[in-house]
Amino acid sequence: MIHYEYYPALKTSKNNSQKKTPLLLTHGAWHGSWCWRENFIPYFQKAGFDVYSIDLRGHGNSRHQGAFCRVTIQNYVQDVKEVLAKLPEPPILIGHSMGGLVVQKILENTYIPKAILLASVPTHGVFRITIELMLKHPIRFLKMFATFSLYTYVEDPKLSQELFFSKRLSDEKAFQYTSQMQDESFFAFLGMLFFHLPNPKKVKTPLFVIGGEKDRFFHPWEVRRTAKAYKANFEIFPGMGHNMMLDTGWEQVAKRIYTYLSSSEEAVKTKSTLKKKSASKKKNKKIKV
Repeated sequence: MIHYEYYPALKTSKNNSQKKTPLLLTHGAWHGSWCWRENFIPYFQKAGFDVYSIDLRGHGNSRHQGAFCRVTIQNYVQDVKEVLAKLPEPPILIGHSMGGLVVQKILENTYIPKAILLASVPTHGVFRITIELMLKHPIRFLKMFATFSLYTYVEDPKLSQELFFSKRLSDEKAFQYTSQMQDESFFAFLGMLFFHLPNPKKVKTPLFVIGGEKDRFFHPWEVRRTAKAYKANFEIFPGMGHNMMLDTGWEQVAKRIYTYLSSSEEAVKTKSTLKKKSASKKKNKKIKV
């Protein structure tokens, strides 16, 4: 069974009393729902959102029977869909890194009102960063293929800090986060590389794409390319690393997401109001005739 957690919206002011669409947060490779708890979950609770977070199978509190290395991206897609089926309404999906790829695959055939890709696996996959890691860390790369395990890239806290965070984050904080990282499925890696890449032509959901200027995994040009594929707006945050929900400056990222969601909801309300007014005018015209 897939573990997920529910964090209800905190009391809102009278000016912000209308119920908002809930959020479902999906973590990336080597992570779990723990990566959202410190910053994003309390932030969006205070902003008036019901927040859900998921542990994909083999991560956190979601157990997996069998060889973890054989878990695929499609399995992770099934995990999120399992949780979606239990929620009272379709949520807004926020996916980080590999979780962003999972979100993209879900959007191909599932109704979701809006989605946000946060330092996400790009539409063309992880080929560039794979080559970079192979050249810079050849022994770790060979070890990954020999053991079918991606833990080799997060077992060294110093390397993990370099890969996931900007230099602005303190060593103490970085160690706190990297010490919670775990192994990742080898088959999921292959899916990100070749076998389970997204098809933007199938996606109709409005998207907002976010990246970090100092992201070692996915460079700004890859973020822009993903946004272009979906005809979506994007934003690159100066000085930020890959783990944008934990890195120094996370508040600006959360605030930008909130602004995007608020403006989107306001647009929907305005459109709905205009439709009602238009229908009312037509009704009045018929009465006069």
